Amino acid sequence: MNVIKNELLVKKIILLISFIIITANTYLILSNTSIYSQIQNIAETGLYPYVVLLLCIIFFITRSNIKESYKISKNQEIERVYFILGSVLIFLSVLMPKNVDLPYIVFEIILGYLGICFLVIGKFAIFPTYLLSIYGFSIAFPEFAEQHPSESFLQLITWITVKISSIFIPVNFSNYSIRIFSLTEENILIIINTACTGVAALALFIAIFALMMADIPLPKKDAAFFFIFGIIGTFVQNIVRLVVLVLTGYYFGSQALSNAHEVIGYIMFGLYYMLFAYLYLRKARHYRIARQSIQLQQP
Repeated sequence: MNVIKNELLVKKIILLISFIIITANTYLILSNTSIYSQIQNIAETGLYPYVVLLLCIIFFITRSNIKESYKISKNQEIERVYFILGSVLIFLSVLMPKNVDLPYIVFEIILGYLGICFLVIGKFAIFPTYLLSIYGFSIAFPEFAEQHPSESFLQLITWITVKISSIFIPVNFSNYSIRIFSLTEENILIIINTACTGVAALALFIAIFALMMADIPLPKKDAAFFFIFGIIGTFVQNIVRLVVLVLTGYYFGSQALSNAHEVIGYIMFGLYYMLFAYLYLRKARHYRIARQSIQLQQP
């Protein structure tokens, strides 16, 4: 009995210290960051991470069986595992390399308090951890891809874009650059860099797909098919986006190209994912009806 009391006392002390450390770390992060200026530049830096964060929050608060996660396990060994995991997350949040970008700041702060959540009610934090992992992937994958560009892939993107665009307009290209002489008599140079390959849209697709699989899962074979189909579709819609931008520059000039560049990615991806979600949910509905039919036939 004394051993249990001592263990609870140690846990309470660790919890108090952890809360103080995470709160102090959060204060230091926020005090050394110009949040307001970053919010003003969200349109320039990209909305995709914030879309994923919003979807994760909505998914968390609207999940029908979320209350089941509040049931705390009576198994002391399992509770110790949760406690250790929570401590690891807290250390990670404090020791993570500091990043001035707002999406990383949000991730680091949530990670620390999620660790505290593990210390307090263990099992409850498993599902939010899954959602935070999805959000973390959505911000880490594009940056990793942009830091490790594949020259052959950039050349492929450029070549495909030029070949399709040349069906409609005269286009010149060299390596990763596309040059057009617009009808507005402007000599426009378009540079295809890693960001133009659609890595941010790909990260967003994978994140949303992971949420859909958690909420409305499909059998493994169908899930694999839709995942591969979705990856290919994301690549194709990005090519269409680049072609539309080239045509916009040719017909309407550099200013129209610049304006279109800021919004067309969101429009193209939104339309594409609406189609993908329709096909996905249609397949899920087919399986749901089939299961209900089998249940009705059973005595």
